[in-house]
Amino acid sequence: MTPSPGDSRYRLLADKVSVMNEANLHWAFWTFRWYGNPQAGYSSLYLDDQLDEPLAEILRVNNDSTFNCKQVTEIQKNECQALIALYESTDGANWENNTGWNVTNTPCSWNGVTCQGKHVTRLSLGNNSLKGSISAKFLKLKNLESLKLSDNELNGTSLKKFKKLKSLKTLWLNNCKLSGKIPNSLMKLKKLTGLDLNDNCLKTKVSKKLGKWLDEINPGWDETQTDCLY
Repeated sequence: MTPSPGDSRYRLLADKVSVMNEANLHWAFWTFRWYGNPQAGYSSLYLDDQLDEPLAEILRVNNDSTFNCKQVTEIQKNECQALIALYESTDGANWENNTGWNVTNTPCSWNGVTCQGKHVTRLSLGNNSLKGSISAKFLKLKNLESLKLSDNELNGTSLKKFKKLKSLKTLWLNNCKLSGKIPNSLMKLKKLTGLDLNDNCLKTKVSKKLGKWLDEINPGWDETQTDCLY
């Protein structure tokens, strides 16, 4: 038995346990050895000489394999493609938590995703280091009822796109570095009851009708907008 090659290697293995579970692979290959004073909580991780490298290789192959929505059965193919479009357009590889995304063929278990009746109904990825403009392909999620993307960097995203998500009841886009005009088309989201556009860089000059609608559904929205410099 030899000591683990360091924290980074340990994290590599630990972070990919879900991948191995998905592949029905055995992963209980680790053992702990105590030394010094166990009461002090000081321990060292050891890996089996003959299992360390093969295990890492299995994880690498699973992680690097090209993901294909054709393999997904939990939701429709176009909805899977919509999720992947979001992942790719917002630097998903560097999200704070991207567990399962673009790796396993069970998107309903991906971090932040909730499904019902073979459809994605909720997506919650607030404060998750999303960076980029939301892809138009994301609008294939016609059954999406709740979208919470607060506290990310989505500058360049056009609010005009969201009118196609007609099932939306909740839309949180506060503190996302959004800029430009708020389109009248948002009012086409007839089921929307929860909207948060606070703390962005959106223009506060809107039509009287839109202004009244915004004041009702997102009170104080116009008081939190600032001039973003980027």
